Amino acid sequence: FFFGCCVFSRNMVRSPPTLAITDVSPVLKKVLHERKEIFDSTELTAAPVAQFYDLDLWDAHLEHCAAAFGETVHHFIAIKSNSITRMLKYALDTHGFGVECASIGEVLHAMNHCRIPCDKIVFDSPCKTVSELQFAIQHKIHCNLDNFDEYERAVAIVAANGGLETGGIGMRINPLVGAGTIAALSV
Repeated sequence: FFFGCCVFSRNMVRSPPTLAITDVSPVLKKVLHERKEIFDSTELTAAPVAQFYDLDLWDAHLEHCAAAFGETVHHFIAIKSNSITRMLKYALDTHGFGVECASIGEVLHAMNHCRIPCDKIVFDSPCKTVSELQFAIQHKIHCNLDNFDEYERAVAIVAANGGLETGGIGMRINPLVGAGTIAALSV
């Protein structure tokens, strides 16, 4: 059984968001009082799950981010930070935010479960297999390529498919400045 509590609103806050709901105990007490049967199952995985989000605050954060960067910047939410279908669809439908995916599993979740359009997905895995890259290119998903080997694989996939039209292609550039304090992590 899944119990979710989401309250959607469309507050147009332009200043940095600061307030959040800090006490969900009234909602929990109401559920415990009115829906006692959800705790009676003998099934191992039947325990209820509740996730609470202050959507006024979430809206404010997304609006603030969009306003800070302007209309020419495309915004994407990392699916690893929140893979809840209704929240991702809400961010897309209300704010125009797409979904950034770091694995093919996340891409498939965004496409098939969340129903995010392919042109609103960024595939940003640092170690894409040839079949993953081919899938993303064939579905016109924006791909950020990490190195020249991956670029050559993408070129070969496009050529092997008769000059296939792609989604956006980005290239991660590492300036190799070594400015960090930890040498092993500073590239």
